[in-house]
Amino acid sequence: MLAGAERVWCGHQFILAAHIQPDTDAEGEPKQTQHFSPGAPNLNPYGHLAFCHFPTPDLPRTSGVYGLTVDNELVYVGKARDLREVWGSRGYAQIFPSNCFRKTKDTGKGQSTSCRINHRILCVARNGLTIDLWIHETTAPESLKATVVEELDPPWNRRP
Repeated sequence: MLAGAERVWCGHQFILAAHIQPDTDAEGEPKQTQHFSPGAPNLNPYGHLAFCHFPTPDLPRTSGVYGLTVDNELVYVGKARDLREVWGSRGYAQIFPSNCFRKTKDTGKGQSTSCRINHRILCVARNGLTIDLWIHETTAPESLKATVVEELDPPWNRRP
């Protein structure tokens, strides 16, 4: 993790964990993948979008709350039982085709939130904006996430 930078949201200290930078092509543009076309059967609402891949931040394997900032403005707050897993190659950092489908009882697959947030990271990166990940380790992430979302109303937490 990066050393030194801190933020306080709703009376809780968050530390800067990573600068999120998608992989780029030869021209320096964020690489993108798209697994499915709109209208493919059983896709989640975000499964047809373009996605990016970014290096996995070195995060603790603890529960906590995380915040994403774009050019220093809080845009998204989430909670995790395992911060490393949520921000790793099985979470936001890389979208696989199986993530794009609606979650079913049989498959247990589908990660519409991961698809939505990864796509937004790609869009922000295309515009050259700075994306930072902040974390607060806690054993009670549900209540802290709810408090931060309620008080600060991050735009990416709002549902269309």
